[in-house]
Amino acid sequence: MIIKFVHKELSDVEYISEISRHNPKVIERFYNVCVKYFMQSYKDIFKRQDIKEDIFQQSFVKLWTEIETGR
Repeated sequence: MIIKFVHKELSDVEYISEISRHNPKVIERFYNVCVKYFMQSYKDIFKRQDIKEDIFQQSFVKLWTEIETGR
């Protein structure tokens, strides 16, 4: 996945590297991109918004934990 960020595209590896360095702009952008992708991709699967948000949050925490631990 390559995402445009501040006139520059970041690869997955660059995202992970910048998140590991605790770059707040990249962290915010990463979160926003993930939310947008999840909500658009799974909008028809979950009928209740609260369940969809809860599943996203659980998934994002798992992803974040994997990034932070270097897995």
